[in-house]
Amino acid sequence: MTALRTTALRLRALKTLNVHCPRTIATTPRAAKSVTDSIKDTAKAVDRAAANAALKGIELGESAKHAAESITGKEKAAELKSAAKEKAAEVEGKAQGIKEEIKGEAAEVAGKAQGVKEEMKGKAQGIKEEIKGEAAEVAGKAQGVKEEMKGKARGTAQEVEGKVEGSV
Repeated sequence: MTALRTTALRLRALKTLNVHCPRTIATTPRAAKSVTDSIKDTAKAVDRAAANAALKGIELGESAKHAAESITGKEKAAELKSAAKEKAAEVEGKAQGIKEEIKGEAAEVAGKAQGVKEEMKGKAQGIKEEIKGEAAEVAGKAQGVKEEMKGKARGTAQEVEGKVEGSV
């Protein structure tokens, strides 16, 4: 029972764990775990808790069997053995329930992460389109300046040509 409680407390702690380390973006790697790593760690903890609970149930059954055989014989041993099996099945069922609950929470976290990913992708696309628009605007202004300079150059060339013809 204490192993299940300890596991449940650890899982709650994992849910609220939010590591944030101030860092320079360009020089250091991210210190926080990714969602995938957190899910893997949680799944490992749940599997370990289920295995420990099942093992305790089996050990309890064996110790009950030995105690019963030494005290009252085979009939009492059979009763204790069935009681131990029931208890082991109950503990395993509870562990399975906790495991399924954690899987559901992990899937929820993964869904939220996917949503954030899609949102960031949309924002990046919007910024990209905005930059494309600004680049087109700058290119248009550059084209206008080019045409203006071309016109001034033609005007100056015609002016010089006129002066040359007038002096000849």
